Amino acid sequence: MQAIIMTAYRDFKHLKGLLELYSTKFQCYVHIDKRASFADTKHIEELNRIKNVTAISDYEIKWGSYCHLLALNKLLGMALEDPLNSRFHFISDTDIPIKSYQNFESFFDQNDKNYIEVTDITKMPVMQKRYKIFHFQHIFDRKSSRKSIILLDKIIRNLQYIFHVNRRTKYSYKGLVWGSITREAALICQDYLTKSRICNLKYCENSEEFWLSNAILESKLKETVNTNNLRFAVWDAQNVNGPRELNKSDLEQIEKSDAFFARKVLSSSNELYQIFVDRFLMSK
Repeated sequence: MQAIIMTAYRDFKHLKGLLELYSTKFQCYVHIDKRASFADTKHIEELNRIKNVTAISDYEIKWGSYCHLLALNKLLGMALEDPLNSRFHFISDTDIPIKSYQNFESFFDQNDKNYIEVTDITKMPVMQKRYKIFHFQHIFDRKSSRKSIILLDKIIRNLQYIFHVNRRTKYSYKGLVWGSITREAALICQDYLTKSRICNLKYCENSEEFWLSNAILESKLKETVNTNNLRFAVWDAQNVNGPRELNKSDLEQIEKSDAFFARKVLSSSNELYQIFVDRFLMSK
């Protein structure tokens, strides 16, 4: 059985539609940001009434904070409680499947590879700043509309550079958390997050990006890593903090890719949504 590990905050109607789709084939575990407008008991219970869906809302997730890591780890732990779950796909609430379920079965079920994004940052000082100083993303929301919060966060970081703060920690790799891993790798990733490790990652920038890659590459499963995370996304100069929304003009490139998920698609009214919903559910 394959499982979906999803974090969500955007739109309830779209999320419910996605879960109704994924849950026809997968076990689904979703965390709703406590700041979302639909993080109340009524909406959570509505999602939990969908067969094969487990929904929770435990953390307030400011952009880049370690609370995202905590939410993902909790969902993964819940998914691991089911011994039938053997493959775990980490996705957001804007990710849609772009292959048929039969393709998912034939590709992943007899496959021991771990598909995660990996960047070696051992010679990248700019990236090393993400863990060498203290970041307070669980306190300061870097996407806040309040300029004073953004300014204070920058001042704290710049003071650390001035006074040569250098945390006694090191991470060799980083990568977006959106990947697909085996059960054995999932257990290793859970064990990696000890209390002391979580305390360390709490003050890293975008801490979840240090999780899967370092946990798996520092383990006996190193040779199982494939650095193609099987996600299609378009990043450009106008979208440096996240991929742009996809549209029908991207269809040809999506078709040519070997990806299994595409991000991001924000609405079921997007033409790509129905194209790939139909494909995912096709019987042949």
